[in-house]
Amino acid sequence: MRSLLLVVLFSAAVGAGAGTWLALLDVGEVTNDFMPSADLAAGPVISDAEPLAGAPSVREAPAPRVKVDDAAYDFGTMARGATETHQFVFTNVGTEPLRLEVGATSCKCTLGNVETGEIMPGESSPVRLEWVAKVNPGPFRQTATVLTNDPRQPRVELSVEGQVTEVTGMQPREFLLGVLGSGDAASASIYLGAYKDEPLEVSAQMAPGSRNPERFQVNVTPVEPATAPIDGATAVVRIDVKAGPGLPLGGMTEWVEIKTSLAKAPLLQAPILAVVQGDISLHGRGWSKEAGVLNLGTISAAEGKEAQLLVSFKGEHASGATAEVVEVDPPWLIAELGEPKRLSDTKTHLPLTIRVPTGQKPVLRNDTAQSDGDARVLLRTNHPETPEVDVRVRFILTQ
Repeated sequence: MRSLLLVVLFSAAVGAGAGTWLALLDVGEVTNDFMPSADLAAGPVISDAEPLAGAPSVREAPAPRVKVDDAAYDFGTMARGATETHQFVFTNVGTEPLRLEVGATSCKCTLGNVETGEIMPGESSPVRLEWVAKVNPGPFRQTATVLTNDPRQPRVELSVEGQVTEVTGMQPREFLLGVLGSGDAASASIYLGAYKDEPLEVSAQMAPGSRNPERFQVNVTPVEPATAPIDGATAVVRIDVKAGPGLPLGGMTEWVEIKTSLAKAPLLQAPILAVVQGDISLHGRGWSKEAGVLNLGTISAAEGKEAQLLVSFKGEHASGATAEVVEVDPPWLIAELGEPKRLSDTKTHLPLTIRVPTGQKPVLRNDTAQSDGDARVLLRTNHPETPEVDVRVRFILTQ
């Protein structure tokens, strides 16, 4: 088996279970004016044992051919925040090298590095799927598209499904920091317990991919079960998260990765939730102050879309306020700042244009579980209490 690895990371979609349909085509007798008469039909019969001398042989054109033993997988019951993996096996049963690439899909997909980038005839490669159940309890189903150079099957649809349940023995379900000022610090805790004298060993840290890991401290402390809000637990730990000042403005969701000795939940993730407010605010059509997000809605890839916002600075630091764009996600998202307009000694406006350009592949960038999460524009400012402004953007990009 070759070492071609296609990693598919799912944030998990809530939906109905998958079904499969098989259409059968029954072809009856075919007749036409070119068929021989009954007399001719009774004439000599040419045996199919040997081809006619000089007759050309019919050969299939050289081409790759993809085969996937089972393109659907049921994870069964999973604890909320748990991680599961599955490998789909792709085999090249054709006569030419087979190439795979991630297609337009609502999930996070990454193609691994290989020596040749191809699966040779007769060889196989695992396509590894890793899924974190960052969704509310209930059924889920998620699909991902893999593109191939097989002329018979240029697209392969992979799917996973299952049922998400609450983690037994974890209270509360998230680290809720609430509404914070940009210069405030805050903390929150959750408790995790084990039952029937099961050993409990826990470590926790900010999850890979966290945007501001340096702003948080995560600690694990064993506590007496009698003092914890978990009934019947024989061992309990408290996981504390402390957030320092200077978090980006707006709604914030970060994740803590929790590794445990529990057989049913060896790896969990719990969210950190907060809304950060300060002397910098955003205004404009489509901007939700409550959610701290720009809603662009559904966008045609052929048309694109543009939004105009104002970054408003107020207070004693407004007169000399400046900002710059330091990061965008996805990379093709365009964000441009205009010239600042000073309205008074305590108020300055800075125009911000955010544009979804034409010609991009369809993608989901919003707060649904099947998407890649909100798009993002990160601004760096010279404000002493708010060095960063995290502008989240939501949209659905279609063909």
